[in-house]
Amino acid sequence: MKMVQLPNLSRHRAFTLVETIIALNLICWLIIIPSIDLGQQWQIQQEKLFLLKFQSNWNWSLKRAFLEKSNCVVEFNSAQHIITFRDYRPQTPNVNLTLPKTLNASLKRNNKLTIHADGSVEPTTIYFVSQLTKRRYTYTVQKHWGRLFETQT
Repeated sequence: MKMVQLPNLSRHRAFTLVETIIALNLICWLIIIPSIDLGQQWQIQQEKLFLLKFQSNWNWSLKRAFLEKSNCVVEFNSAQHIITFRDYRPQTPNVNLTLPKTLNASLKRNNKLTIHADGSVEPTTIYFVSQLTKRRYTYTVQKHWGRLFETQT
């Protein structure tokens, strides 16, 4: 009987399964990364963060006006893209929120809202329109209580 000699497998260089998976993973990422627009995603997150800050400052102003018995004015400056929460007492600083470039704000009536010392507010509607996603965020201010009701379209 003649012995069949198998070739020495250690001399043949080839990819192992782990190396193949890593290489395929890198190739897939190189294909996917250019298709993701990270700048647009960052701007969308900035809009969402701004809306959360606006709601937080609104609620804080309502509570402060009621508890400290002082008026608070919310001014919308669309030319400078700034919303100011102003308390007219000297020891209280103003809070300025800068709108993202892709977001516009407007009120239904004028550019000022007054939160009275008893916590009451005139009913109105606040609009934020995103140029990026074409969404319209509508905040309706509840008569007297000042609670914000949000709707998106």
